[in-house]
Amino acid sequence: RNKMRSKIEKSFADVLKNNLPYKFITNDRRLLGTPDVVFHDERLIVFFHGCYWHSHHCRTSKHGYQWKSLLKDIRDRDLSNISRLQKLGYETLIVWECEWRNSQQKILEQIKGRLYFARHQEVNDRNFPLVHLHQNFQ
Repeated sequence: RNKMRSKIEKSFADVLKNNLPYKFITNDRRLLGTPDVVFHDERLIVFFHGCYWHSHHCRTSKHGYQWKSLLKDIRDRDLSNISRLQKLGYETLIVWECEWRNSQQKILEQIKGRLYFARHQEVNDRNFPLVHLHQNFQ
């Protein structure tokens, strides 16, 4: 288990640890994008995105071209990493900072549902998860 990067990310991981009966790793550097939370057995990755740095619609940037270019590069890298992780058989979810602040219980229930579904798939289906699409919680 690696150290979380911010106070709210640590809070997120603590809530998962205290409310889910599934093992996970934080900031797994073996995977693209160093995902914030990885449930390897269930093939589920959860990215906890800060709204500013990952260009969530709740934040508007008034910075100049250089900042907009940097934020676009981050967004493009995120999408590329998610696509590549899905090709490896992982389901990917993004939890946005603002959504976590406002809807912790709802998000926790959605993650529980995904984990339950992944755990109860037929063994033969594990190589081909039924849900491949990236999902934002909104």
